Amino acid sequence: MMFNRGFNIFGGCFNGGFMGPWMFLVIGGLILATVAIVLLVLNKRKKTGNEDSDLLEMLKERYVRGEITEEEYIEKKRVLRDGK
Repeated sequence: MMFNRGFNIFGGCFNGGFMGPWMFLVIGGLILATVAIVLLVLNKRKKTGNEDSDLLEMLKERYVRGEITEEEYIEKKRVLRDGK
């Protein structure tokens, strides 16, 4: 045990003590999973903001093609923007 003297961090973590080498992999996996979940949530929030502009663009196209009247366009646009 000559090489173990003075290198006993966390109760001998590299020797299967307090945490062991596998515990580092588990903690690293949990950290990576947490980061992935946060990135997915942020990405989903970013996409929901684009849905309104996409809907307004589709509404504008319908108005330009003559599928809806100006009054319908104005009313639907107000509904999309106000959410009423």
